[in-house]
Amino acid sequence: MARRGRPRDPDAKRRRRTTRAARAADGAGPTPELLAHRRRVAGDPAVAIDFPLDVLAARLRRDAASGLAPPLVEAGWRFARLAWTLGRAPVPLPPRFWAERLPREAEPSAHTEAEREAAAVRRRALYRAARLALAAAGPAAARAVDAAAVALEMPADAARLAALRAGLRELARHFRLGPN
Repeated sequence: MARRGRPRDPDAKRRRRTTRAARAADGAGPTPELLAHRRRVAGDPAVAIDFPLDVLAARLRRDAASGLAPPLVEAGWRFARLAWTLGRAPVPLPPRFWAERLPREAEPSAHTEAEREAAAVRRRALYRAARLALAAAGPAAARAVDAAAVALEMPADAARLAALRAGLRELARHFRLGPN
């Protein structure tokens, strides 16, 4: 009970736990609020709500008009991986969700500085080629794909969703993914 004149500390009960295991049990796993939010956003509690393309893929099961087909989602992931390896991921990487999706550095075999530089040049060339393929869909599509795949923003309206689909379709063609 709080003393008169002091606000009650909502975290006090958790701090009174005596064992580390009891404290750790509080933080393990998604909270009921997070699961409810996932169900509201994606319709599926297993979907990680951090990545908009995964949310739109989950929505495909409920409504084809508001979802994305698997080849489009895969094209978005490939584009995002290229962008993030050249820049940085939009959120910190400790969660397993991001660690599984970003490529593991396969460069321990690249011992010399020249080999590392050649790998970086190859990645930049792949990204430039994907950017050119995306430009074929138009500037609105390029902005929508950047926002959803790289900056992790959900498309707000039907026009942005249509532009996102057009851009991802061009990327899927470029990466030769699925029937387009």
